[in-house]
Amino acid sequence: MPDITIPVTFTPEQQSLINSKLNDPDFTHQHWGNDDLLDLRRHIRNHYRGLSGFCSYCKNEVSISSASNAHIEHIIPKSQIPKFIFTPKNLCVVCCDCNEIKKNKIINNELENPLSNENRNYIRYPNSSNSFKIVHPHFDNYNDHIAKNGNLYIDLSDKGSFTIYICRLNRRAHEYGLDGDLTSHLDAIRGLNILMDNDDREKDNSIISRFKKLFGLDN
Repeated sequence: MPDITIPVTFTPEQQSLINSKLNDPDFTHQHWGNDDLLDLRRHIRNHYRGLSGFCSYCKNEVSISSASNAHIEHIIPKSQIPKFIFTPKNLCVVCCDCNEIKKNKIINNELENPLSNENRNYIRYPNSSNSFKIVHPHFDNYNDHIAKNGNLYIDLSDKGSFTIYICRLNRRAHEYGLDGDLTSHLDAIRGLNILMDNDDREKDNSIISRFKKLFGLDN
């Protein structure tokens, strides 16, 4: 089951506002932060953070009431395909760190397109997991692609690897002493094996194997 099963819905008044923006030739993704969309943004944010209270990418908590650590995320960046800017399944909430990292990559032109077929001219929003390289909360179960243990993230699939890379999820790995000579941290491997709360031995072994490979300990 995907992480998000209930996309946001809009009132007739909100949908009318959305239609007016999409039909305005002068409207661009840069107008997303305009004051006349404030109530709409609040509606979207409250819906998605009310579903779980966690960032869709790092699974850390987002703020309950403040917008400063509960940012609306456009899974397909609004600058890449502007027509999906209000599409419910293109929206979720993320923490300020994941938002800032993705935003900086967009500004620096370093963000890869999350679509599997980057060159396809999509008329409608893609409606399957296979259409995306990134772990998509509306189509994917996070735990099938990424194993999270504290602030360490291990990819269990190509999607998991892409998501960890795009959002730099292991940005706090230095807290485990993993920013130096990674080959000397066998204790981290043992600790992870003990701490993983997983009854599936085959999956547990897969996680450990991926962790070893990630830090060059699989020889």
